[in-house]
Amino acid sequence: QERISKDPSDPCAALGRQALEDSDWAQACRRYGRAADLAPQESRFHLGVGLARDGGGESPQAEAAFRKAAELAPQDVRPLGLLGALLARQNKLVEAVDVLKKAVALAPQDAALACSVSVFR
Repeated sequence: QERISKDPSDPCAALGRQALEDSDWAQACRRYGRAADLAPQESRFHLGVGLARDGGGESPQAEAAFRKAAELAPQDVRPLGLLGALLARQNKLVEAVDVLKKAVALAPQDAALACSVSVFR
């Protein structure tokens, strides 16, 4: 049975997820942004903002959101992997490799991450 939450950030995040699935980047950013405002310590909401900003072509804002998510959840490989990929697309290859190496250290069994790093060597 699904847990019913009284946390007001949860409905915002649910609407943000739906907007991401619909490729409605502006709406996803608004919804995840609101969730992050309500629960600024939750890395998943900053990750959602990053995905929305990245999808909408707002690379600097996406980078900032992925960095915030990684700061809040240093053991979570997802923000590092997304940040590394974004940095690589921006031709910030040295930093991308450093970030991706951190991700691989957290998840050494992740072949896709390991492959990402080897591509830039």
